[in-house]
Amino acid sequence: MTEETLYQDGLIEIRKDELILKNYYYSSKSSKNIKINDIEKIEMKEPTILNGKWRIQGTGDFRTWFPLDVSRPKRDKIFIIIYKNKWIRSGFTVENSKRVEEIFREQHLIS
Repeated sequence: MTEETLYQDGLIEIRKDELILKNYYYSSKSSKNIKINDIEKIEMKEPTILNGKWRIQGTGDFRTWFPLDVSRPKRDKIFIIIYKNKWIRSGFTVENSKRVEEIFREQHLIS
């Protein structure tokens, strides 16, 4: 039995119990699978130079890591995953930020 996909685009996939960030790892371009239960919250930010607008992949502060997205400077929102009991964060962008925001609000990850 496969898990229900709530949203999918070229950058991420959201399932009921899992979030998949595509092209996360630089050398292999493999995905990062994150259990929803491991997420404390997700912050939604306006794109600026300080929060990753021009970060195509990797990190600028060694705390927040971004998967590959060559169109990130054109995106309207940046999402930051705050993990439970971890210092490291993951940032990402999506193709339809309004729909993704709705899903995360339904999952009580954005308040």
